[in-house]
Amino acid sequence: MKQIASKKTLGMYTIAVDVEGTLQIQSPTLLKPLIIESQQAQELTRWLAEQLNIAIPQSNAGTDPVATAVAPTAPVTPTAAPQTVAPDEDPVAVAKSTIYDIIADTGAQYPDSLAPENRDRFIEQVLRNATIRPLVSQGKISRKQVTLWIEQRMGGDVNRW
Repeated sequence: MKQIASKKTLGMYTIAVDVEGTLQIQSPTLLKPLIIESQQAQELTRWLAEQLNIAIPQSNAGTDPVATAVAPTAPVTPTAAPQTVAPDEDPVAVAKSTIYDIIADTGAQYPDSLAPENRDRFIEQVLRNATIRPLVSQGKISRKQVTLWIEQRMGGDVNRW
C-alpha cells in the first residue's frame, strides 16, 4: 500500500485509503488485511451510496479516488432502526424475545451455525446484536444470562457455573 491519505477505526476494524484510492481493511480476526483496489473501492462507494440513497457529487466521481471515499454529503438514516427498550419494558423480556427471534432466524437460514461446535461463536454474535449489546453494557442483563437463555432455548446441556 502506498502513502496513506486517510485512516479510520470503526470498532475492531481499521480502514485506510492510500493516495491512489486503494482501500485496506485490518482486523484482529483477519489473517491478512483485506485490500480493495482503487476501481473496486470506487465501485463499492457508488454501490453503498445507492443502498443508502446518498448523492455523490459529480465533480468528485471518477476523478479523484480519495475524494470518492470521503464522507457522504447527505445524512445517513438507517432504514430499520434497532429495537430500543422503552423505560417501562422489562429488559429481560425484550432480551429473551430478541434472542429467541435470532435463534429462529438463524435456524431457518443457517442451521449449521447453531451446531454445538459453533455455539461460542453464535453467542458472541448474539451479544453484538443492536438490541442486546446496550442491555449488557448497561448491566440490565449479563453475558451469563444470554448464554443460559441460548443454551436453554437450543436444548443444549447447560453448564452450571
